[in-house]
Amino acid sequence: MSGIAGLVFSEATPSEEPRATVGRMCDLLAHRGPDGRRVFEGRGFCFGETIWILPEKSEDGGSFDGKDGALSIVFDGFLTNRSAAREALEREGAHLVSGTDGEIVLRSFARSGEISLDRLEGSFAFALHDERTGKTILARDPFGVKPLHFAKRDGRLAFASEMKALFAATPHRGPNKRAVLEWFLYGDVLPPETLFEGISSVPPGHLLEIDPARGAPRLRRYYDPTAQVDGAVHEAYARMSPSRFVDELDETIRASVASCMPEGKAGVLLSGGLDSALVLALARKNGEVVALNGSVGDDPAFDERPGAEDAARVLSVPLLFGTASEEDFLRELPTVVLRNEMPLWHTQLVSYHLIARRAGEKRIRVLLCGSTLGAMLGIAGGRHAAQRWMKPAERLLGLLPWKAIRALEKSIFELRGAPVQAPGFVNSVFAAAHLIDGHAREVLMGRCERAYSFLTKASERGIQATRLSDLALLRPRFFHRADRLGMAVSAEHRDPMQDTASIRRSIHYPLAFLLRGGTNKWALKQVASRYLPARIVHKKKIAWALPEARYLAPLARSDLFRNGFCADFLRLDADAIGDFARLHRRNPDSFFHLVGLETWGRLFHKGETAEDAAGLLIGRSARGGGGAAPRETTRDGNRSGGER
Repeated sequence: MSGIAGLVFSEATPSEEPRATVGRMCDLLAHRGPDGRRVFEGRGFCFGETIWILPEKSEDGGSFDGKDGALSIVFDGFLTNRSAAREALEREGAHLVSGTDGEIVLRSFARSGEISLDRLEGSFAFALHDERTGKTILARDPFGVKPLHFAKRDGRLAFASEMKALFAATPHRGPNKRAVLEWFLYGDVLPPETLFEGISSVPPGHLLEIDPARGAPRLRRYYDPTAQVDGAVHEAYARMSPSRFVDELDETIRASVASCMPEGKAGVLLSGGLDSALVLALARKNGEVVALNGSVGDDPAFDERPGAEDAARVLSVPLLFGTASEEDFLRELPTVVLRNEMPLWHTQLVSYHLIARRAGEKRIRVLLCGSTLGAMLGIAGGRHAAQRWMKPAERLLGLLPWKAIRALEKSIFELRGAPVQAPGFVNSVFAAAHLIDGHAREVLMGRCERAYSFLTKASERGIQATRLSDLALLRPRFFHRADRLGMAVSAEHRDPMQDTASIRRSIHYPLAFLLRGGTNKWALKQVASRYLPARIVHKKKIAWALPEARYLAPLARSDLFRNGFCADFLRLDADAIGDFARLHRRNPDSFFHLVGLETWGRLFHKGETAEDAAGLLIGRSARGGGGAAPRETTRDGNRSGGER
């Protein structure tokens, strides 16, 4: 069950209207569940789901229709502790008619209520309605791997796995300007905000309780990563010998990879580097696998294909490629934006789309990725490593006269093209950056720092706090990408080491084991050495990206934005657009974000199709869609309201 939608209402509604509306919502989620659909209703609710069948979803051959007495559920995702959760329920006297995750969650709630969320391991989003109380619960997994959005209108609440489906139930109210600016600054929008006015997102680790008797829905946190940090646990790891720590890490990674494996064939995203190669090596011990690589066919400097071929050959695993070129980038960019429902924060999303499409062609239903493995078991460059010199630098800079610091700030801003001569800019830019997200990122960073207050070194606290904050500020954008682009071709993304048990361990790992003797990911490399040759373990990583400066060069032209979304919505005139275009080589990231925002606006707010937008990028004139609903053109030329 991989696409969920529904309506919750408290006042009299025509009996046919909810079913028809939820049916239309499911139409827009058909790609998430290609094996069927179900729409059912009761007093005060109507639920729908598109069905996606794997052997693991019904272990004993039984069926579960989403209802048990007064309780009804629609569920998206998978439980990594399915067997243990089922056994616990049966010991308590529960009788399960199937092995589906949705039934396990429903019966857990029936016995324990919300506390049962603490027992769920995996990636999930679900809606559960209790006709006895009239209450509905929407819940999302602790780290936001699975999506869940909602909108309120006229005394009812609509929810869905994707925002496109909500357009069938609520008016399209246009873009959320504050959130658009937040996205442009940070590359993401913190929930519950979204880029669409009137549409919200259930934050990771939260539940939304809808109780008609109590008025407005209540959003509550049930999981907080900062509350999991325990100085005693960190100290226990720190006292371990290096060899014992590596043994325990090996066991943890093996168990996590095994829990993500389906009974059928799995695809593993393979760059040829340490993280993905280790996931592939362990996955092949648990079932049938095929490796997938995003090759850059027209630029060897960005192409990871040779490394992927080497790793696949060593592990005797077949390898498939999704090959990108400049032409592919321009043609596919609008489709990726439409499926992603947001502008793109990185060119790698186009590569992921091509890989996912290749997996879909081969009917591979589960994709494994090593991105969390590396993120939680190493020190990333830039933001993490900088903590080692930033704290000492802060103390030294604090000794300088204030005028000298201000001059240094202006010089750096001038170098980056900021309007330093504008009155008040330097004085207010930092406060504005905090205000644009309601100070949420800064507050979260402070909470993460305090969680590691037991560490004496400021630089170590900073690194650990940054790693912890990434669970909320960085990782969700990878999950958003993987879910939208994978499920567009009916392929579910699974990330080993992303379950709460693995995360609970990794946030306590001492830096001495992550960075040892100048070797980043030291413990992870020790584990990998047990399964892979040294040339792969210590291979220099190529950043997963496309040659954006070259690919963007054809887009540095004024007609791309003429009478477009940015001109209308952001009031960007020809001179402003020209400034961005001239910076496309010096600052390609900002120009890429502008192109992505323009494409998003044309698709979702100016009614153009993906084919129209691609024509504009390539240089052909766009025909214009004449409406606000986003549409994609299928291969046979027919217009479709959703991806299939």
